[in-house]
Amino acid sequence: MTSNIDDLEQQLMTFSSATKYPPTPDLASRFWQRLEATPARRPTFRFAFAGASLALILLVVVTTFALAAPARDAAADLFHHINIFETSQSTEGLPTDITGTETTLSEAEHVLGPPLLRPTTPDGLELERVLLQDFGRVKTVAIFYESDEADFVLFVSNSPVGKGIPLGRSVDVESVHNVGDEAFWLVGRRIVQSEEPGGSVIIGSKRVTDANTLVWSQLGYVYRIEGNVERDEAIRIAQSVR
Repeated sequence: MTSNIDDLEQQLMTFSSATKYPPTPDLASRFWQRLEATPARRPTFRFAFAGASLALILLVVVTTFALAAPARDAAADLFHHINIFETSQSTEGLPTDITGTETTLSEAEHVLGPPLLRPTTPDGLELERVLLQDFGRVKTVAIFYESDEADFVLFVSNSPVGKGIPLGRSVDVESVHNVGDEAFWLVGRRIVQSEEPGGSVIIGSKRVTDANTLVWSQLGYVYRIEGNVERDEAIRIAQSVR
């Protein structure tokens, strides 16, 4: 019996050695080849629509901020921040005269924008002349008035106006209520200068003045009265501007 089992085992070994087996496949390599050959699945319509909607929302938000920010900054400058600041700059060499191109009130209105508001006080007020200061985007109209009670200049600008207060000099600055959106009364020698919307000073606008001044913002413009007027009188004139 044992001899028969040995003979069978020997025959199986002889048969297996004579049999040719196929080569063992490279499963790892075949897996990656098949994966690369499989086309990428497209996202479902629901997810594609959601992605497009999100992109549109982001575009609207960015555009809104881009358009609203400059307008918001301009409103803050004109309505809530009349630039009155202190400076150590010397006034030597700066002009004192009010300069500009002589024009008519109607032409000044056309250049600056909407109809210019005019004072109705004091009695007997007469318009003497009008000067236009054109600094590109920034424009200021200087309207000279005279009356039996006071002579003054009413300035109207589409940009903030800085009132430089030199150090070591006697300059009084007082906040005034019931005039425009924000108002200040100034007495003493100081620098007047206009500013670009970005805040840079317009060099050609710099001037020195000793005149009593009331400066205020109203309806998107900056107004100021300079002249031989006292505080209460200047306030009455400003309140009559309409």
